[in-house]
Order: sequence, then structure tokens, then C-alpha cells
Amino acid sequence: MEADPRSVQILCERALAGEDLSRDDVVKLLGLKDLRNLEILRQAAEEGLRRWVGQSVDVMFMLSISSFCVHNCLYCDFRASNSSLERFRLTPEQIISSINELSTLPHGSVVLDGAQDPNLDVEFLAEIFEALKDSNPPILSLGERQKDFYEKLRSYGVDRYILEHKTASPILYNELHPERDYFDRIQSIKTLLGLGFNVGTSVTVGLPQQDLWDLTDDFLQIRELGLDTVIVGPFIPGQKSPLSESPRGSIQATLNAIAVARLMLKDARIPGGLAMSILDSGSTVEALRWGADCVVCDVKSHEPKTNTKSVSPMCDSISTRIRSMGRKLGRSESLSHN
Repeated sequence: MEADPRSVQILCERALAGEDLSRDDVVKLLGLKDLRNLEILRQAAEEGLRRWVGQSVDVMFMLSISSFCVHNCLYCDFRASNSSLERFRLTPEQIISSINELSTLPHGSVVLDGAQDPNLDVEFLAEIFEALKDSNPPILSLGERQKDFYEKLRSYGVDRYILEHKTASPILYNELHPERDYFDRIQSIKTLLGLGFNVGTSVTVGLPQQDLWDLTDDFLQIRELGLDTVIVGPFIPGQKSPLSESPRGSIQATLNAIAVARLMLKDARIPGGLAMSILDSGSTVEALRWGADCVVCDVKSHEPKTNTKSVSPMCDSISTRIRSMGRKLGRSESLSHN
């Protein structure tokens, strides 16, 4: 049975007072459906955002640089066995050009987002970072790598890495990633932290066989590890993946999760994931009313309709909507708000 509004209010007030919510508390908040309770949760997350982060909104430009991958994740169209996919890999020159164009915009940070592509090695990246040595390096999201790869990135000045995790359940993780191991993933996150990286990860809402306890454990693990960023989005399987017929995650459940993430993780950077905009084009901005402090823009330089030339008008539109909410766009220099 769902908690009554007074109980929900008390839970939210405890979180706003700085108390770490228990596993049972988090499950209760994630499972809210009554409109009165949802509004209490939303307002609490918005107040937490105001207290711990402020009203500025960052833009994260997710620059896709490769669709080659050695893995066969059950939900992903980039999986190695998908022979029908027309794949791409940007050249270092194309990546440098795209970063320079995105850097002319007055707000935002650039993420180089690639699948687990072995050709995106340190030699490939060296040319990029040599050209960018006089500017802030981009955030990287290039999958799970060996320690010496991460060490080389640190020598290039890179201190921000996003290693998407999807779920803290070892059973779910291993089922979704048949050629990988949950504990290897956790060790990679710990290796990055040990090398001084600000580390981000992801939480996916609505995974097959996921329940509220699994989702709760995702946020508890992120809190325990002290990660700086959590990208929260609904489950949307690739159209050519084995899970293509699986139900998608819901927007409301994702908004609940974003609100709970804010109350649990305080000053972490919390963007609404790109998958939200697939279900509802306005949901990534709506997420700002539920505790998010960042908007993600997908930049596919290899596609004419979504290349870097199209980003400026996209940002103008987002900026207008953000200002109408009484918020402002602003650049953050690191994944951490500390």
C-alpha cells in the first residue's frame, strides 16, 4: 500500500535535513503514484536542488564518435553481432573540429561518447588531446578499459570519465551483458576513482526483471561510491537488439527516480538521460522540475540533421524554455559541484 501524503512529507523533510534515507524509505519514494504524493516528492527535489546546487543549468553535449563495439549487450543496436548496422567512426580531425565548434557555445561541456571500440586507443586519442592542450579536455565515455589506458588519459589532463553501469544488480547486469562481468565493471569504477577521476555513471529505469529494490540499490551504490554524476533515463531497447520487443521504461517512473536521486545524492550532477527525449521530446527539460540540473544534447556529427551546425539553434530553444522556468544556463567546469 502506498504511503499517505503526511508520511511522504516527513520522508522528504528528513532527506532535506541531510539524513541518509534507508533502503525501505527509498523504495517507498520510488513507488509513488498518487498525484498528491508525486507533487510532494517533486517539490522536495526542487528544494533540494535549490539548496545544494543552485538554479544554473548545464548542457552536456554528447558527441557520438564511434558505433563499433566488441560486446553483445542484449539491449543495444551497437552490439558486435548486429551485421545490419551501418557503422561509423569519426577521425581525430573530425572530433577536434566538432569540439572546437561546440566550445564556441556560451555554456556546456562536451562528452566524447563511443562504444567499446578498441580502435579508440591512446594513440588515437593522443592526436586529439595534443590539439586541445590549451583548452579544457572533454569528458570521456569510452567504456571499460585497462588501468594503463586510464593512467594515460590522466597524463593528457583528462579528469572526468563516465562509465555507464545500468544496474547495481549482479544478476541483472550479467544477464544483460553476457560477455562481461559485474564485478569487473565495479573494479573499473574504483580504479578510475583511485586515479583521481571525477566519475559518472548511469541508472536505467524499467529494465526487464528490475524491481524497486534493484533500482534502490543502484542509488545506494552510487552514494556509497561517491560518484559525481548519475545519468537517469528510461529503458529503451535497440530496434535490432534481442530485447527489442521488451516494454519501455516510463517517463513518470524516471522522473520519480531523478527526484529520489537528488534527495539521496545531494549536490551530484543529475541529467535526465537522452532516452527520455525519445519517449517525450519535452521530458529532458521537465526533468529540471524534478531535481535535474543538466540537459543532455545528442550530437551526431556524422548525421547532417544532428551535427554540430544544428546545436546552436537547439540550445537557443532549450535556453528559452529554461529561462521561462526561472532558471539560467551556466557552464560547470567539472562533474562535481563541490
